[in-house]
Amino acid sequence: MPIADLHRDIIKLALAAVRRKGINGVALGGGNALIARADSLRPTRDVDFCCQDPASVGPAALEIAEAIEAAGYRVVQ
Repeated sequence: MPIADLHRDIIKLALAAVRRKGINGVALGGGNALIARADSLRPTRDVDFCCQDPASVGPAALEIAEAIEAAGYRVVQ
């Protein structure tokens, strides 16, 4: 099962946003990570990210949300 086009767009936006701000250690998580790594058949309806450093969670979440909303998507927390 491939990653959905919508999810792929959000993933690209999010990872580009944290890279621009120099926030390191942010990775794709959840069902999309399983699909990307193992061609999983597990369905997913959201996009999850994880941070290697707990102190990065807040700044990364803020940057990701802003980038996604700037692209015209709605963020639900």
